[in-house]
Amino acid sequence: MKRKNFSENTYKRTMKGAATLVTLACAAAVIGTGCGKKQTETAAAVEAGASAEEKTTDTDANVSKDETLITVVSGEIKVSGVNSKGVSINGTTVTITDAGTYRLSGELEEGQISVEAGDKDDVRLVLDGFSITNSETAPINVVTSGNFFIELADGSENVVEDKREALNQDSSSDKHGMEAPPMGGGAANGMAEGQNGGPADQQKTSETSEQSGSESEKNDISKEKPGSDNSKSSGTETSSDVPDAAIYSKSDLYITGSGSLTVSGGYCDGIHGKDALVISDDVRLEITAAEHGINGKDSLEIQSGEIIITSGEDGLHSKGDVTISDGSLEIHSEDDGIHADAALIIDGGKVDVADSYEGLEGLSVTINGGEVIVNASDDGVNAAGGSDTSDDIFAVTDGAAITINGGNVYIAASGDGLDSNGDVVVTGGEIYIDGPEIGANGSLDFNGTGTITGGTFALTGASDMFQSFSEDSTQIQLIVYYEEQQAAGTRITVTDSKGNVIYENDESTQAFKAFLLSSEELKSGETYTVKTGDKEESVTVDGNIATIGERSAGMMGGRMNGGRGAGEKDGQAGNEAQGEMGTPPEGAPEMNGADGQNGVAQGHGAPGQGGPGGMGGQNGQGGNPPADMGGTPPDMGGAGQMGNPPEMPTEAQ
Repeated sequence: MKRKNFSENTYKRTMKGAATLVTLACAAAVIGTGCGKKQTETAAAVEAGASAEEKTTDTDANVSKDETLITVVSGEIKVSGVNSKGVSINGTTVTITDAGTYRLSGELEEGQISVEAGDKDDVRLVLDGFSITNSETAPINVVTSGNFFIELADGSENVVEDKREALNQDSSSDKHGMEAPPMGGGAANGMAEGQNGGPADQQKTSETSEQSGSESEKNDISKEKPGSDNSKSSGTETSSDVPDAAIYSKSDLYITGSGSLTVSGGYCDGIHGKDALVISDDVRLEITAAEHGINGKDSLEIQSGEIIITSGEDGLHSKGDVTISDGSLEIHSEDDGIHADAALIIDGGKVDVADSYEGLEGLSVTINGGEVIVNASDDGVNAAGGSDTSDDIFAVTDGAAITINGGNVYIAASGDGLDSNGDVVVTGGEIYIDGPEIGANGSLDFNGTGTITGGTFALTGASDMFQSFSEDSTQIQLIVYYEEQQAAGTRITVTDSKGNVIYENDESTQAFKAFLLSSEELKSGETYTVKTGDKEESVTVDGNIATIGERSAGMMGGRMNGGRGAGEKDGQAGNEAQGEMGTPPEGAPEMNGADGQNGVAQGHGAPGQGGPGGMGGQNGQGGNPPADMGGTPPDMGGAGQMGNPPEMPTEAQ
């Protein structure tokens, strides 16, 4: 009985407990549903919060788990992130010693970012609203690393300013040995740079020249500035160890991204890479520099981007090749717009050399496409070797060539338009050479051969030193010589026998006495009318060259049809097959005689002495007058040295 009572009691208790459990379970189920919902909402909120935090980090600090953040707040430098141990701070100097990506923001006054990593450690600086200045050394200095990258964060604005006093205090006028902006290289009467009105670059390339701004100094390695590649020595620190740019890198330098960067190179260069230097992506660079704007020692490549440069020397400079694939460049330079010791290649983009002494210069210059605009106070495009010391101003330099295969090319030059110590080759493109109007220079000037096989090529300029393409060119040339000089802006219209306009132009900015047009639209046997202003003349093409008018040449006899013509008594040029120098007209002193050499610049100063029989020009060597001419030459007070009188020919050759 007791067991029964026990069982019943147990049963009752069990059922009661079960009922309680069911009740609790039901309650728990109801509560659990709410809690589950709440937990889900909480988890979602945590996840959303984490996502929001991550998003905030990406938006505000722009630092990922793979980056190290270097932030400057009220002058205090803070470092955080994955590779903080690779960064050390000493005052306002930040030293990076490990590979990695470092994102910089804030304003750092009188500071420096120094990269001293291993020679295989790639270092990337992401400039994200970062400004740095320094008045004692380069603000960004890469001593050692593997590849070095500067990435401009999307939409960011960044500033790097080298506030050091300019190393070279010479004015632009001193650089070229002239008191006023030069109007051309080489003049017939011994003007500075260039003998007897020939191409100036042969004189410029003399490595022994002492003229402060001569072409030889640009190519003479002995004149390199501190930080250059040719002033190296071993042992103690020398001037070659001084970083000479606002951004200075001894490693390959790559500038990428889609932000903007303003660079001020007050000491020497704006950006100087001692190895390869490549600019790409959607970067926007504005650079001012005491010397070169962008200097890539081994090579310089512009793949894209928008670049504006104002420089005291070259806008773009390299001891190797310069290649422009795309992008937009605007250059204001006091020396070369773009200079390459080796090859200068333009494949595309827009290149606007708005101001320069010489526009484009390299041993070879090749334009394959794009839009090229050049304004130069001397030569527009110059192909010349930097080590040529030949006394023959018409000598051909190995490898020197100007080649135009495509693109739209406009050149306004006070010196030679296209000046090659070798060949000029045109196979395509739309080319217009505007000027020069000074007779000592030519729109087209080459020492080798000049050939045109395609494209549209036009020029207006002086007739004295006029050269056309060689007669064996496959494309027809139409040449007009004017008796009177035509004013700048005079409209020229060329029509065929049916009245179709073949060519029209009224955009010349310089007066001219010669016009040349070569186009695939010109046909043999066709008659063309050239209207210049309100005057019309016609010519029928018979052969590859059709000529209107007669060229009046100066004392040099001029050059035409690809050679150096043999001078006639009236000074006009012939077409000698060997291309020899024309003999001066009767009564003129012999050129380049042993005692009558003219025009070798001796440095900045007043004109050299010269009498009635002398040919002295600015800074040139003047000849004494022949004894039978009487009188003593006036003392001009200049630096030029007196020379013996040139030998007077007994009769014209």
